[in-house]
Amino acid sequence: MSRPPTIDEVDEPERVESEHVRPLGKKSRSGRIVSRLPPVEETGLHSLYPEDYALLPSTDLMRILHHPDPNRVEIAVAVLKERDGFTEGHLRIAGRLFHPDVAVRMELPRILRNVRANDPSEWVDVLLADPNPEVRYATIAAFATSRDKKVLKRIETRGRRDTDPRIENLVREVEQFRQGQRR
Repeated sequence: MSRPPTIDEVDEPERVESEHVRPLGKKSRSGRIVSRLPPVEETGLHSLYPEDYALLPSTDLMRILHHPDPNRVEIAVAVLKERDGFTEGHLRIAGRLFHPDVAVRMELPRILRNVRANDPSEWVDVLLADPNPEVRYATIAAFATSRDKKVLKRIETRGRRDTDPRIENLVREVEQFRQGQRR
């Protein structure tokens, strides 16, 4: 029996085929999903002084990984490694967590589910707060059968408050499945 890879062993994943992704959220006239993660240039993080990066929470530093200035990215990487103990594997996941392309963020729950992570709950928490409902749905679907009680609790708590009815329905299905397993 082969073991799942660790976070540091994860390479670039294969792309999720669009026919396997059920659309969620509102679509524009062009058919694209409206909910999006604003680029770092459209946030207050864009203009912060790099000297202040050490004062930022990890999630803000992960957003800066997509800054157009490679020097700022390098400083954010250094802070994540030195202060937060990030490995190269963590950085690859962090880069996907706030990637501007929703398809990249949608792949991450499956990747996290298939790697041996000490505690995926913090990664899952960020994914459950993603502005795109497709990412939130993919996260709940990927971890629906997890044995990690911390992750399941976060899914149920955040999912019950989600504004998308399909996500609320999926969370109810997950809860019913778990109750059926306990009997």
